[in-house]
Amino acid sequence: STIETDVGINAGIDNDTIDSTEDIAPTPPAIPETAPVVNTDNKAHKIEAEKALYFIWGAGAAAMSLWFFISWLLFTFKLWNTDVFHSEFNGIKVYISDKIASPCVAGVKPIIYITPEAAESENLSYVLAHEYTHLHHGDRVWSAVRVIATCVFWWNPLVWAAAFLSKSDAELACDESVIKGFNEGDRLAYA
Repeated sequence: STIETDVGINAGIDNDTIDSTEDIAPTPPAIPETAPVVNTDNKAHKIEAEKALYFIWGAGAAAMSLWFFISWLLFTFKLWNTDVFHSEFNGIKVYISDKIASPCVAGVKPIIYITPEAAESENLSYVLAHEYTHLHHGDRVWSAVRVIATCVFWWNPLVWAAAFLSKSDAELACDESVIKGFNEGDRLAYA
């Protein structure tokens, strides 16, 4: 059997000698001697540099996470030894602790911790209202967001500045919320 093909006609092959079951593969073009050489060394160095940067970033993120975790753990242990119950404020337990620098809210089930000085102050209701407002505003969630952001972007000073300013803004927002309903005399006493 014979095949009439363009390959057979163009190649000058006698169509009578081609078997229909044979495959005809074209001859690949010759590679010129001046073929461009691909430099794989730069690619390998780039991949190694990327791996090194990922390793450095991961080590920094892990170190920051560990630092925040240890700081939280030490603070929590410090507060566990506080067992001087003071009162309740809007359903939240209030404890007195001489191991903290300023009043705060802590714990999975929130507890307000106050200093002995704050407990004896005539402005205790303002202090408790301020700490309760932190709970109302969800500042514990925002605190966690700041920690995560600084762990992931530990190398970026703008993220650190944003975290610092965010914490300051949270404090100012609590102050503003607390004094919103105060008269002039109470505002001066709160300050």
